Amino acid sequence: MDVLKVAFMLGFLAVCCMAKKKISLNMDPVDVKRWGLPLDSKYPESIQLNENSFKQKVLKSRDAWIVVIFKDKLHGKWWSHASHVKGSIWYGTVDIEKQEALAKMLAPDATSDNIGNGWAVVFPFGRTPKDNLKFVGKKKNRPRIAKSPGKAEEIAANSIPNQLERLNFKPNEMKKFQEWVVNSYYKSEPPKFPLLCITDEPEPIIPVSILVLSNYFEPFFNFALVRKDDVSFMRLQLKELPEPKVYPHYLMLMGQEPSKAEMDRGEFGMHFNVFPFNEDKYGRSELFTSVVKFLFT
Repeated sequence: MDVLKVAFMLGFLAVCCMAKKKISLNMDPVDVKRWGLPLDSKYPESIQLNENSFKQKVLKSRDAWIVVIFKDKLHGKWWSHASHVKGSIWYGTVDIEKQEALAKMLAPDATSDNIGNGWAVVFPFGRTPKDNLKFVGKKKNRPRIAKSPGKAEEIAANSIPNQLERLNFKPNEMKKFQEWVVNSYYKSEPPKFPLLCITDEPEPIIPVSILVLSNYFEPFFNFALVRKDDVSFMRLQLKELPEPKVYPHYLMLMGQEPSKAEMDRGEFGMHFNVFPFNEDKYGRSELFTSVVKFLFT
């Protein structure tokens, strides 16, 4: 399943290397086919698994997986959550009566009588943790089990490395912001685009989509996290910045060279063009695929 994200990465490299002018800055939906990227439909909300597909899709994947064992019909809470984390966490399903051996291997204590609304078996982000998983033998190292979507997401999110810089834009912390920008453009090889990720989640929660994006696109973007409570400070520093309408929200900072007149006056302050995420143009901001569209434009 990593092939889709690899396609995103290769497509991004191609875009970075092309010296094309922007086609438009209108509100038309973004067509990812022009970059050879997978459509949203290529990211199914859930995949029915059997023993063979489980080994190929889950154990060989770098992505986090939530595999729900159920009876008769998958409960609506899992469908809803699968839609919420689409693209960030893969969802698989196992019918305990049709795939009895696989269900028994994944959750030995689960039975048709106690499965209730479903048990989730959570597989962590990263290839190495999956290589260490063992379902048989004396030294078993099974994945964790959760009985609610929220807990399953928490387990998956905790397995994803946090590579985000934390910024709050308070006056006594602005040096940290300046250093972050300088590191993005001048100390990274190659230079990276500074990207502010704004969340309304309370400390210490970080939306799983932001964690996944920051891991996959770290070679091209320098990600920083801003909490909603700090948006007022940010708007004081970044003038004329509109109030975010949806969360999570994203702001791309495009550096602007000082004009000749400013240079003649010896003024070398930081200047930015700020490009905000727009849900009408790119889609739901919590989805991995929507934010990738934003990154490409």
